[in-house]
Amino acid sequence: METPGILISFNLLLKRYTTKVLSSTSASSAIAALSPGGVLMHGGAQQAINQMIPSEVQGELKHLYAAAGELLRHFWSCFPVNTPFLEEKVIKMKSNLEKFQLTKLRPFQEKIQRQYLSANLTGHLEEMFQKAYGKFQIWQNRRMMRKT
Repeated sequence: METPGILISFNLLLKRYTTKVLSSTSASSAIAALSPGGVLMHGGAQQAINQMIPSEVQGELKHLYAAAGELLRHFWSCFPVNTPFLEEKVIKMKSNLEKFQLTKLRPFQEKIQRQYLSANLTGHLEEMFQKAYGKFQIWQNRRMMRKT
C-alpha cells in the first residue's frame, strides 16, 4: 500500500514545477498600471516629457499606447491556450502585434529620432511587445514538443 505515499509525493512535485500564470484580467491591469497615465507611472518624468515634447506628439504617443494596450490585452487573454479557437487567436494576435509594430510604432520611433534625437519615448512599448513575443515563443516551443 505504498501507492498513496507515492501519489502524495508526485502531487507535491507537480505543484512545485507547475508554471504560475497571471490571469488575463491581472495582466491587463498590470499593463494599464504601467502605461503612461497609469497608477504606477506618476512622477517627475511626466513633467519633463510635457516640457520636452509637443502636445501633438504626446497625443500621438497616447494613441499608440491605447492601440497597443488593446492588442496586448487580446493577446494576453489567449493564455492559457487550451482550445483550438485560442490557438488560432494567439497566432493571429502575434501577427497583429508585429504588423502594428512595423506600420505604426517604427514610423513613430523614426519620426521622434529625427526630431528629438535622444528622446526614447517608445522603449516601454517595445518592452511590452518583447515580453509578448517571448511568451509566444515559449508557448510555441511547448506546443511543438507536445506534437513530437
